[in-house]
Amino acid sequence: MSATPTGPRLSFLTPAYRTEAYLADTIASVLRQTDPAVELVVVDNGNSDEIRDIGMSFAAHDARVRLVRQENRGYRGGVT
Repeated sequence: MSATPTGPRLSFLTPAYRTEAYLADTIASVLRQTDPAVELVVVDNGNSDEIRDIGMSFAAHDARVRLVRQENRGYRGGVT
């Protein structure tokens, strides 16, 4: 990630619950943005092993991706 004194210029939040089929494409789409000073926070809102694996496979190679795991807290819990 391009380091700036205040952090990324743009942050994306992606709540993920039963979205395993779409998550890799979603992450790849964000990482294709032309501005390198972005971050993507993927919230695994249900502790899915598959979502963890997908998120970590991207995070291991790109510091702009962060994975947050939690028990399912419903829609509000995934975005707050």
